[in-house]
Amino acid sequence: MNTITTNFRTDVVNYDLLRRFAADYGVSINEYLNRLVTEDLRGRPLGIKIKKKIVKNTYDALLDFAGQSSAGKPMRLSAIDEEIYE
Repeated sequence: MNTITTNFRTDVVNYDLLRRFAADYGVSINEYLNRLVTEDLRGRPLGIKIKKKIVKNTYDALLDFAGQSSAGKPMRLSAIDEEIYE
């Protein structure tokens, strides 16, 4: 098998998690990353693009995370805010 050596940059927290997960499987970080990449690539047929969801703002991202959508729904003041701002 032909191999290529490359660099992988990540933050300290992710590195610690990688190290722990690799240790749980009894493999090196390199082997663990190779397995992750291989599994991901095998699950994706060639020519299929990953659809990226574009988030317009943080509020929409939060609603998407919560399983709701703000599309077509105007934001309204709460009953207390209506009294204050009237």
